Amino acid sequence: ASMVNLESDMLSTPDFFWEREDKWEPIFRQAGQYLEIKTRVSVLDARIGVLDGMLHMLKDQLEVLHSNRLELIIIWLLISQVAIFVFWKILIRDVLGLLHPPGS
Repeated sequence: ASMVNLESDMLSTPDFFWEREDKWEPIFRQAGQYLEIKTRVSVLDARIGVLDGMLHMLKDQLEVLHSNRLELIIIWLLISQVAIFVFWKILIRDVLGLLHPPGS
């Protein structure tokens, strides 16, 4: 079954013809053949399939970009944590001798 036909069956006979006389249904079927409805539906299904593939590819690419951005944020947080530790431990406490308890 095609994607278009999964949403609504465009190739079936509408209820209008079930409720009316039989003289209109042959005209409806001939108009469908003349307008090549089956061919057009299959072409539409193929195009929708291509668009679906492109949208999946775009979604995957956006997910990768988002995960890369999150990884960079985590890396910068770790770098800042190390920098703060180094600043606090080495510069403030050891080099400048600040924040030492009296008599130590």
